[in-house]
Amino acid sequence: MAKSNLRIDMLGTSFSISTDEDAAYLESLLNRYRIKVQNTQKKTGVGDPLQLSIVTGIILCDEIEQIQKRRGGPVSSPDDLDEAERLTLDLITRINQVLENGAVKGKTGRIFKLENPVKHYPWGSPRLLSEFLGKPNESGESWAELWMGARGESPSVVIDSEAGGLRRSLGELIKKDPRRYLGEKVNAEFGELPFLFKLLAADKPLSIQVHPGLEQAKAGWERENAAGIPLDGPARNYKDPNHKPEILSALTPFRALCGFRNIPETIKLLDLFGGKGWKDRGDKPAVHLSAALKSEFARLRACLEAGNGLSDFFSALLEMDNEARRDLGVYTLAQCPQLEQDYPEYFEEWLTAASFARLYPEDPAIIAPLYLNLLKLEKGEAIYLPPGTLHAYIEGFGVELMANSDNVLRGGLTAKHMDKEELKRILSFTPYHPGILRPAGVPPGEGWLFYPTGVREFTLGTASSQGEGIPLPEGKPAIVLVTEGEAVISAGGEAEITLRRGESAFAAPAEREELMLRGNFRVYAAFPGSVQP
Repeated sequence: MAKSNLRIDMLGTSFSISTDEDAAYLESLLNRYRIKVQNTQKKTGVGDPLQLSIVTGIILCDEIEQIQKRRGGPVSSPDDLDEAERLTLDLITRINQVLENGAVKGKTGRIFKLENPVKHYPWGSPRLLSEFLGKPNESGESWAELWMGARGESPSVVIDSEAGGLRRSLGELIKKDPRRYLGEKVNAEFGELPFLFKLLAADKPLSIQVHPGLEQAKAGWERENAAGIPLDGPARNYKDPNHKPEILSALTPFRALCGFRNIPETIKLLDLFGGKGWKDRGDKPAVHLSAALKSEFARLRACLEAGNGLSDFFSALLEMDNEARRDLGVYTLAQCPQLEQDYPEYFEEWLTAASFARLYPEDPAIIAPLYLNLLKLEKGEAIYLPPGTLHAYIEGFGVELMANSDNVLRGGLTAKHMDKEELKRILSFTPYHPGILRPAGVPPGEGWLFYPTGVREFTLGTASSQGEGIPLPEGKPAIVLVTEGEAVISAGGEAEITLRRGESAFAAPAEREELMLRGNFRVYAAFPGSVQP
């Protein structure tokens, strides 16, 4: 009888088993086990893959035991189990053995394959991230972000081969010997991995937000500590004393709002949106503009023309009265279809405002596309968001790299806490149109390309290969993520780890010739500090 090969890719590991059983049946069995694992995680809160697999196995064994008792007695040996039960137990045993023994190819003291947590936020996509990772999303919930790094609340997990296959968080591994795993310079400057690397999959807009600068973050952190505001309190703005510059590079077409438009352009868009552009057009009946909205639009326009321009405008927008708020969503949905036809040069602005109105019908930030720059990134293009820049990701899939911080001040499109005064205090009201970044350096296929940001904490790099070897930059720790193909990371030409699409590894610093990438692949990598080609 022909053997069936079952590829098992779950719980942070990947391997194959060969059996006489029907392949479709085995896949069905594995899918049932995946669902059981997901349900166990939700019920117990257990996050560690080894612990989760063991707990799930115990639950399944207990269920099998109860079934056997109802059939007339307890299980006395594996031979008493029917085929489905026997295969289930065998599958659990194999998975646990692989995880317990740390049998992931390439466990070394230099390179570590990462097991990364997925974050589930309402704006996330149920398909983009799961399909990229090749993991079924049986529950259909939103998979918003995959985190790669050493952040305390949701760190990546590694197998420490030098400690007998002990499973550690990446942060614990680094703390064991920071000079070895960070390098002398990075350890002296930061004492930890100073960034968080992500995959981000957005089906809906994230909140409009801004991040503080370093001095603003330190002052805010100390002020809220002194005021006794709980770290997990809803009114807390500053979760740490750090700033949060960030860069996002698109893996699919990606839409975002970023930076205030110049004032004349905002006035023009506000006039068109409010119906001024239709005054002399008898063929297009104007959509009714309520008295409340008419008054608010006039006030917003006057603020833009005043001395403080964008600052006064944004303050007035945040304070829009309740009647105008209630009218705004209805007006937007009625007005935008006609605007799309009459002013197609701003088609994306009208379309985006209408989509916001459907999600947040009474939020003044519905008109954010009129005062913030609307950007569309193609694959490989990136935007950098310096502190003080008002922005929102709208939709798409990409890699994101940021400094270690969770400091966010929200300015719309959210039901979460908004501190309007603190928001205005840290915002930059200078018009700012971020440039579209493309990686620079040696030609693709010959080495690394880097996205220029000048940030102290991180550099985002990318590389591709059709078989030639590409060394990792010398003396820097790195997190390497495969986005296309398959890459083999080797340490000194001996130990190696194979990474497929969606998989990542942490590489400790080494001499240039020691850490090498080979294969047919495209990768992104996060490095601390400034890295030059």
